[in-house]
Amino acid sequence: MTTVTISLPDSLKEFVDTQVATKGYGNVSEYFRSLLREAQQNEADARLEALLLEGLASGDPIPVAKEFWTDLRTSVTTNESDLARAPCGDLTRVGGIPGMTLRQYAGRHDRHASDSAKMAVRRLEAR
Repeated sequence: MTTVTISLPDSLKEFVDTQVATKGYGNVSEYFRSLLREAQQNEADARLEALLLEGLASGDPIPVAKEFWTDLRTSVTTNESDLARAPCGDLTRVGGIPGMTLRQYAGRHDRHASDSAKMAVRRLEAR
């Protein structure tokens, strides 16, 4: 683990010490790591929301029924086998999703991205 040294005015140091003492952090490093993780998640959420809004504005909607997801899974599975045979670094395009690579598709569908998508959709519906 890398060490980072920061300088804080006394008022911020007191604030950090209070947060560590009252929020159950073991030390100042744990507190700062939690702030950084939260900032990373906020950035990921903002990026996902921007992508969702871009998708909503990209043209005519397409119906998304059970068959859509089945076809998409089949397409991804086919492209995964193509990718396994492709030269290293070649990012095969996912069928049915123009411009999206298999790696981008997979990266969007981990647990955190799924949670972020749900929150972003709720925010969009609330508008």
